Amino acid sequence: MTQGKIYRWDKKGHGPTLICLHGFVGSGSDFEILADHYPDHPTLIAPDFPDYAIDPEVTDDAWGTALSALKKIIEIEASDAPSVLLGYSMGGRIALQFALKYPGLLKALVLVGATPGIADHTDREKRVRADEELATKVANQLIDTFLESWLNQPLLNSQKRIPEPYRSKMWNMRRKHKVQTIAQNLISLGTGSMQPAWKQLPELHLPTFLITGEEDKKFTQIAQQMMQSLPMAQHSTISESGHAACFEQPTEVAKKLNHFLQNLPDL
Repeated sequence: MTQGKIYRWDKKGHGPTLICLHGFVGSGSDFEILADHYPDHPTLIAPDFPDYAIDPEVTDDAWGTALSALKKIIEIEASDAPSVLLGYSMGGRIALQFALKYPGLLKALVLVGATPGIADHTDREKRVRADEELATKVANQLIDTFLESWLNQPLLNSQKRIPEPYRSKMWNMRRKHKVQTIAQNLISLGTGSMQPAWKQLPELHLPTFLITGEEDKKFTQIAQQMMQSLPMAQHSTISESGHAACFEQPTEVAKKLNHFLQNLPDL
């Protein structure tokens, strides 16, 4: 697993370091919009993870390798005290798996539009096959062709409301990705390849904040189901927002995130 650039925003806010993981075909730089709309935040760190700029190592255990790489990043960048890990979409899946494996390194977990995976074995196999077919198609496309198709699907179409200049910056960063690397990550870190974590949720005794866009019906329902199993969780929906609530409505997300962080218990 290669490690790309790590973006860092240091301000005068108090509280634990916030480690942010971006979504599929994203970049750590995506979180600039959240940092700019969150004036009282403590240190915010967002790595390119995994690094789409360089082909990742081929591994039989992509998830294990990803979690180990993230552990090293947190130990280097936020070693003073337990951090808060925030993951959006694909980043949320990685964040949840990390929290289950290394809860002692975290003070809290924030998941934006995330899922614990596909519980049904048959449905999971179908998703694996679908991801493999899509990966083959993606690897033979121009990056702009793929991005236009990917970002125009119903789940992600609401990202068009992300304000400028942030939306253009995100688009330009995505255009730097290699389609072959995107295709490989679609297979190795896709929802189908993820071991479902539904049965492990009751074991996660960590303050957890689930955030979903009000228009994102699928992931709002998933969050509501997760609430039934997570011992220390709360859920908030963001109005006028779809899947990428943290980018579509950064001010509202920052407000609710700040309230969550200020009221964390001393564990």
